[in-house]
Amino acid sequence: MPAIGSSIEYGSPLTLTDTSNKIKKGTKGDATVPMPTLLAVVPVILDRARWRWCALKVRAILDGRIRFIISGGAPLSGDTQRFINICLGAPIGQGYGLTKTCAGGPFSEYDDPSVGRVGAPLPCSVVKLVDWPKGGYLTSDKPRLHGEIAIGGPNVTLGYFKNDEKTREVYNSDERRTRWFYTGDIGQFHPIDRKKDILKPQHGEYVS
Repeated sequence: MPAIGSSIEYGSPLTLTDTSNKIKKGTKGDATVPMPTLLAVVPVILDRARWRWCALKVRAILDGRIRFIISGGAPLSGDTQRFINICLGAPIGQGYGLTKTCAGGPFSEYDDPSVGRVGAPLPCSVVKLVDWPKGGYLTSDKPRLHGEIAIGGPNVTLGYFKNDEKTREVYNSDERRTRWFYTGDIGQFHPIDRKKDILKPQHGEYVS
């Protein structure tokens, strides 16, 4: 981003606005001075904007300049995502990634109106689900398959520093030399349709 003329500002939940707990009276909050257009936050900040600050007040603080919000670090509730999207007038993208994958993983599209999911994998990564019989999660589950989330690709780190045992436990490479990290998180894919259920009537439009 700096390469194309953008600046990066950092803020804290306790110093975000002019009236935040750790802001000295008479000074400006982290969000007031830079007036950001792209906001990357953890879900707790958006929850506070919804319940404590009122999203319309937050919009006034940010001068209505926000174009896109990135949420990550923890799941964002669908209710909060929809509420903030409407009040701030900006789409919210949810991402899923870890330090071990250089934050690369699934990320929702800019124009995706759905809530409660993180979208498709980024170009740098691939995602698969792995059976966990002990926990009762199988990729053969119906109607939606479940399993441990594994992320693979060139963005996956080499392992834990000087900890070969832990590295062997959660990292491996397949026959295509794709390096995989097993996250320990349980997830599910969200199929949207089946091609066998789709028909093409005389008017030419596919319907399901």
